[in-house]
Amino acid sequence: MIRIFLSAFFLLLFGQVYSQINFVNKAGIAGINHTYPIHMGAGGVSFVDFDGDGLDDLSLGTGPTESIHFYRNLGGSFQKIFLVQTSALIKSVLWADFDNDGDKDLFAVGFDDHNHLWENQGNLNLVEITDAAGLPMTIKRCYGANFADVNRDGWLDLYYAERKAAGEMTDNQMRLFLNNADGTFTDATDEWNAGDVGKTPFCATFFDCNNDKWPDLYIANDKATINTLLVNTGNAFEDKSDTSGTALAMNSMCVAISDFDKNSYTDIYVTNTEEGGALLVNEDGNSFSEQAGALGVSFAGGIGWGSSFIDADNDTWEDLYISGMIGGSDVLSSAFYQNSLGTFLPDMAQGFVGDTVTSFGNAIGDYNNDGFADIIVSNWPPAKAQLWSNETQTDNHWVKVELEGVLSNRDGIGAKVCVYPLDSDYTCHYTTCGIGFLGQNSTQLMFGLGSSTEIDFIEVTWPTGHIDMIMNPEIDQLHSVLEGSTTDGVIEVDDDITIVTDVQIEYPTFETLDIFPNPGSSQVFIQAYDKGVIDIIDVNGKYLRSMRIEGSLLDVSFLPDGIYFLKTRSGKVGKFVKS
Repeated sequence: MIRIFLSAFFLLLFGQVYSQINFVNKAGIAGINHTYPIHMGAGGVSFVDFDGDGLDDLSLGTGPTESIHFYRNLGGSFQKIFLVQTSALIKSVLWADFDNDGDKDLFAVGFDDHNHLWENQGNLNLVEITDAAGLPMTIKRCYGANFADVNRDGWLDLYYAERKAAGEMTDNQMRLFLNNADGTFTDATDEWNAGDVGKTPFCATFFDCNNDKWPDLYIANDKATINTLLVNTGNAFEDKSDTSGTALAMNSMCVAISDFDKNSYTDIYVTNTEEGGALLVNEDGNSFSEQAGALGVSFAGGIGWGSSFIDADNDTWEDLYISGMIGGSDVLSSAFYQNSLGTFLPDMAQGFVGDTVTSFGNAIGDYNNDGFADIIVSNWPPAKAQLWSNETQTDNHWVKVELEGVLSNRDGIGAKVCVYPLDSDYTCHYTTCGIGFLGQNSTQLMFGLGSSTEIDFIEVTWPTGHIDMIMNPEIDQLHSVLEGSTTDGVIEVDDDITIVTDVQIEYPTFETLDIFPNPGSSQVFIQAYDKGVIDIIDVNGKYLRSMRIEGSLLDVSFLPDGIYFLKTRSGKVGKFVKS
């Protein structure tokens, strides 16, 4: 990564003091040992907690000689575990609760292979159901994938980029499969006008470009086959590329999203070859202007692949990180652009020592739970995957939000979460499942608070249209939000959607789970339950967090005194008093 050093005069000119952003590669120390065989675009990277213990795990796509790498987070270090057997080039790797049963299922995209869907039948017992779920078993060359609830019926649908196999006389296209809410999917590509046929797609990302709560799409197409903006009308997508100013002809690799300028509309970044990437600034929900060059983030001269927006110093403004394909210390191999009140400064980050290799996909999470966003990057050999640990020194505060839908899909994909600190700028995030180039960010949404020591409120607008508001939440911690938890379990649903699920909030009863000592103070023993995940719910029925239990012992020392319900994923519930 080429470094640009700024003078004190330059900093004074901008009239703002910046935290010294610093990232250090901790992959080897943390137990990550991964590389992807030399193949166009490398493999997918997921920073999602796949075992439900509250810690961000890692999943990395692999080549045909080894299965997908899964790394369970042990609390700042990782243990490689085996979950599924694969024997092809794996591109996107996504964890999503497509069947709304409370645990994450797995989808993996195959290259010169069919795609794969595994159902999590509990405790990471993954059973492949691709054919039974009605998904194609044909050999293709697919890349990016996403889950989103396109019709807002409460169930996650599947979307992916499909390129034809070698020698195949068909067109490339995107594919959309609607979730039937019974463990199967139906191809709705044509019905929803979602195919974008005849182009060269790499990846797409769902976002709400016009703030109408319907998930829209931006598709990154390679070989100057024109990028596409598909706007969701409620029962189909309408191509708005030409009228919106987003029909770019470039060698597009990825789609990253952020309201980087805080005008309440989501913007788009797309990587490219040496000509430079594009920053599509969303002006009003209907029109975009390309400003990468004007704002100094074009990455011109490099070959960009993965990009991610990340508030590295928790100042409430999202910065931009780009992984590049050209390796070497004297070339533009990667870049970090710091956001200054909606504009970008040249690369001010320290560290990133060794970020000069051939890199592709990246994703954002918080592997050590310190409230500062970290980055995982997939590389070509001889380089190993890099885990860029955020070592930034700052007094800025933070908060994390994790969602659980009730009438919305269980993962809360498609929700918009806004955090309003008392003394700093607000920040909003749109929840996705699949972003950047073959990436999946943590499901724990991270928000910088700047110097604020209080939060006025957190606002969650769910795919149902329901709004939950968490008033005066504590800073520097994770808040888990259950849909309807701030409205006494009443969930308002927009008139223009139909919810398929009949799930309602059920406040727990307490006959079946034996807990002692009860009352307890630091640890409790849960009889006949020695391994798995426990959900902790407060006396008002509000979901607080999930924790992994080993040997029947559960740490409750962090809980304030009060009454709680402990619930297993099989539905057993017990009442517990912390004192």
